[in-house]
Amino acid sequence: MKSRILKIDYPNKDIQKVQIITFDDWNKLHFFSPVFNERAFEQFVYIYRNNMVDAFPFIFGNVVLFYLPDDFSFDYDIDEEKYGKITDELTRATILLKEGVRFINKQPHFLNNTSKELYEYLEERGCLKTAFGKLNTTKIVPVGKKAGFLTETHKDAALKVNSSFFIMDFIDTATVFDQVGEPFGLMVKDGKIISPPLYDREALIVRNDKVEIRKVSLSELRIIINDEEIQGTTYCRPKFRITPKGNKDVVIIGSKVVCVKNNGNTEIPASGFVIKVNEDVNVNPGDEVIYSGMEEVSFGLQVGNSLIIDGKKTERFISRFYDFKKPGISYPPSLYPLNFRKSRAPRIALGADKDNRPMIIWAEGAGKYGHEKGKESNGVSLKEMSEICQMADMHNGINLDGGGSAQILLKNSRKLKISDRDRYSFIEKERAVPIGLVIY
Repeated sequence: MKSRILKIDYPNKDIQKVQIITFDDWNKLHFFSPVFNERAFEQFVYIYRNNMVDAFPFIFGNVVLFYLPDDFSFDYDIDEEKYGKITDELTRATILLKEGVRFINKQPHFLNNTSKELYEYLEERGCLKTAFGKLNTTKIVPVGKKAGFLTETHKDAALKVNSSFFIMDFIDTATVFDQVGEPFGLMVKDGKIISPPLYDREALIVRNDKVEIRKVSLSELRIIINDEEIQGTTYCRPKFRITPKGNKDVVIIGSKVVCVKNNGNTEIPASGFVIKVNEDVNVNPGDEVIYSGMEEVSFGLQVGNSLIIDGKKTERFISRFYDFKKPGISYPPSLYPLNFRKSRAPRIALGADKDNRPMIIWAEGAGKYGHEKGKESNGVSLKEMSEICQMADMHNGINLDGGGSAQILLKNSRKLKISDRDRYSFIEKERAVPIGLVIY
């Protein structure tokens, strides 16, 4: 494995630093999940308070973020006719808080005693925090235990890098099923589909040691639960927000069934999908979901947009991303309501050269606080990132999760700076992520 740092000097005194990693074998690259700890929750609270609610108070109301402690034990019921059969405790707790908590003048008011007891239990345990905007609304934001810090897992690994998009922003938690830290999009390793494709976005696919960039759809796969292929109608965002009435709905996120609901009218999660089946199909919450159809793929990752395809730079959005201002769209996560050519940020590219040898490129971005012109990078637009990929001789490549998530670690050490900073000390603050790529 080889690493090199490039520095680009601009006439206006801005600079851009880029790290380029090359290695020789796709089989060396694996997915891994960092270990969750309470600091990950605290960091999401910090991001919500400082980067979202305080920064844009007139588009936020009262926000409640919470997670469940390991020894969580709370006896309560939910309305199965309304929400379906659900066994996941975080989802059930989300429903209870959503149904029973309202804020007036930044003070919680409770519509039932059970919601009050749960709220106070979580608050006392330090598992519930709040943020306050200007709107008179209450939003319940559950935080799952899937995100952790890359630096704290596999510390001796030769390389670690962030990878997939995940549920984080306010609009991402579209339903009670969506939890901060939930990754989404296709992930394949040695023919096993770890996570299914969503939103018809572009993916990097390695098949027979050859790399291609193409859109991948859920419709290409067979869905198998309890050794039976599940036949039915699939509903995903952004085309659908809720399923039509009738039959049985199976809500799937990643490789798990999270809800089974009779008679339809089920909200569709931003991090998954719903398949409507006949009522006699034997499926239960918690069942494992197996996806078939990519057995010949040795590695696959769907994030998007593409940056370079067969040596030609990508000049526009090809993957499906949406503008906040467009009416009538049930938004999926990671909207990218930005300018392809002008909006700058830290970026990560994953791809291969013309001989299909793997490459990873990190374009350093400006610190959110304390940026020093000429000493730290300004960040790049997606168009500029495609130009960097071409300059580095990448032949096929896609954009991975960037922004504050972007980093490359070699033996657990960074050569460039991450963009998330403490707003007062300007010290780098590593962002928790749910999925990384690793070379041991």
